[in-house]
Parts: sequence; structure tokens; C-alpha cells
Amino acid sequence: MTFKATAAGAAHEPTLHCPSCNREIRLTESLAAPPLLAETRQRFQEQLASKDAEVARKTEPLQQEREKLQKDLEQVEDQVASRLAAERSQLVATEAKKSPDSRPLQPLSFYRTFRTVPDPWYGTWCAD
Repeated sequence: MTFKATAAGAAHEPTLHCPSCNREIRLTESLAAPPLLAETRQRFQEQLASKDAEVARKTEPLQQEREKLQKDLEQVEDQVASRLAAERSQLVATEAKKSPDSRPLQPLSFYRTFRTVPDPWYGTWCAD
């Protein structure tokens, strides 16, 4: 392969000389590119495969740790829910023993609202 200056001047193009006819063949992009592209593509695919394998190797322990933490979180939530249910039922039982009247206590303002409502039968206001 020889390099020969073109007629335009400073640009150099790679050329080949045919051994049988001694004709000069210019190596254009269409002649030189396919083997170079194939080699480059194969090299990048190998690099990509190795990087994918490395990422998978590094993420596997993280995924296992995430699953373990998720299971632990579910166990803690179940424990909290069971404790809360037990304490709630105990609190309800304790409050039921304290009050002989099973009705919930209403604030005094609740009863006062009924005193100021008009009586539908007589059309007057009820007042104590």
C-alpha cells in the first residue's frame, strides 16, 4: 500500500497497486470500512458483554439485600399491627370496666345545641 498525493494537493489517500495489472486502486471508505467496522463492532460487543456481566455480578448481592430488607420490614409491620390490635382491645376492655354506662360521653356543648333548637310542634324555642 502506498500513499499518493491527489491532484488537489495536500490531502493523502491510501492506494493499492494491483500485482497483475499494476493498476492503482484507491482505498475509499467503501472498500476499507467494512472490515474495520466489523472488527470495531465485535470489540465493542465484547466490552459491552463484559460490562453487563460485571454489573449483573455487582447488582445480585444488592438485590438479595433488598429482598431481605423487604421481608424484615413486613415482619416488623406485622408485629406492630398485632401489638396495636392487642393494646387496642386491652384499652377498650379497660375503659368498658371503668364506665358502667356503655354510651360514649358527649361534651356539654353537644347537649346545649338541642336546647336552642325550635320546637316543631309549638313553633317556639325550647329553653331551660
